[in-house]
Amino acid sequence: MRYHKGQDPTDLYHEDFNRGNYAILRGYEPQHEIVVLTVCSWAKPYSQSWIHTEIRRQLNYVHVSNAGVVPHEFERVYPFTAYDWNNAYMEPAMAKPLRKMIDERFKAFWSSFGTHWNYVVPYFRSNSNTWKVLEKWEPLPREVDDYPYHRAEWHPVLVDPPTEYYDSRTISEEHLHGYIDPDSVLASWDDTKRLTNTISELIGEAKGDEEE
Repeated sequence: MRYHKGQDPTDLYHEDFNRGNYAILRGYEPQHEIVVLTVCSWAKPYSQSWIHTEIRRQLNYVHVSNAGVVPHEFERVYPFTAYDWNNAYMEPAMAKPLRKMIDERFKAFWSSFGTHWNYVVPYFRSNSNTWKVLEKWEPLPREVDDYPYHRAEWHPVLVDPPTEYYDSRTISEEHLHGYIDPDSVLASWDDTKRLTNTISELIGEAKGDEEE
């Protein structure tokens, strides 16, 4: 098995990731009516990352990135444990093909599973490549040609870097580890609190709907 290191353009459609995403489309079974769409992480499997440890209960948790659209149930499946793509080190010219790939794989994923969810909570940096793709799905309802349409409620929780937290965190990471993760901002206390508050409110709404 190959480890996919760095920001190699050929990795966007590498057969390993194509097979991995195909396996998800065939084998994934959503369990909840709320889904959080968020980033991947440098740590693998994703659940070992401090970015994601506080926000994973009573919902489906799906990572959207250069690797494709990866539910947390598949985080330990190759090749999703064997890459370290980081947009901080990506050539600017790669943004367009990266967004195209995310768009294609998210369309395939949503075609297969999108009607399952009533609530969608995207949690991204507001300037991230992934959100630039997904924001056309929000606000809903909205007719989008060539896209499967479903009237799920979208409740984005977006983080706007740079912030004082972001600057101090990335400077520290670069100094200590020689590595910057732009998505470190997603682990700030204030922003994870906004996310958990949004999720809690939606869980309450979902339970209320069940009782009616």
